[in-house]
Amino acid sequence: IDAMRQCCAFHICGDQHLATIGQYGIDEWRDAGWWFCVPSIANLWPRWWQPRNQTAKNAEEGAQENTGDFVDGFGNKMTIYAHTNPRPSQREPVQLHERMPGFGIVRFNMETRDITMECWPRMVDVTDSSQQYTGWPRTINQLDNFGQKTEALLPMLRIVGSSDPVIQVEAGGKLVYCVRIKGNSFQPKVPRKGKYSVTVRDGDRKKTLSDVATISGDGKQVIEVRLVD
Repeated sequence: IDAMRQCCAFHICGDQHLATIGQYGIDEWRDAGWWFCVPSIANLWPRWWQPRNQTAKNAEEGAQENTGDFVDGFGNKMTIYAHTNPRPSQREPVQLHERMPGFGIVRFNMETRDITMECWPRMVDVTDSSQQYTGWPRTINQLDNFGQKTEALLPMLRIVGSSDPVIQVEAGGKLVYCVRIKGNSFQPKVPRKGKYSVTVRDGDRKKTLSDVATISGDGKQVIEVRLVD
């Protein structure tokens, strides 16, 4: 989970599972990436998300029951935002539809980095978004998968000689995160004030800036990074 957080990875999963949207926690709830478990197109076994001996904490206003912050059976922190618990159905065949079958779609906006999760029952009008299961659709941003609260900024990076390079941020020799940016400018957000190492990479070309300090005030400080052959 920590490795996934370092690259802001979104987790898509599923088999004969209950559809859910959730977020991992490492040190605290919601400090790591998001997952979308898609529903089974047809499932023989009913399954529920109904935690025992736990009361949901910090659920969103108006959200489904049994959503919010929980601890799983191994002691890991996890947050549930939506689920498709079975319920009685008037649709035939009832045995199929009451087990909440369907399919998931994930839409990636390459310009904005937004990720939209859709969760559809079987045999509905897919031109009508209101036909989706309760809790869907939901949109997050790729950088939301970093999860950790970012309380400080590094200077704006202006990259010369490259477009869409990879930016790697480290602290104390440990990777904080690594992302490919869109364009040639990027202002890294970091968890806390201090000094960081920033590497800008495009193929075999790279430049590392050491001891880059966080900034205060209007945050308009700019560092030019030249990646030239």
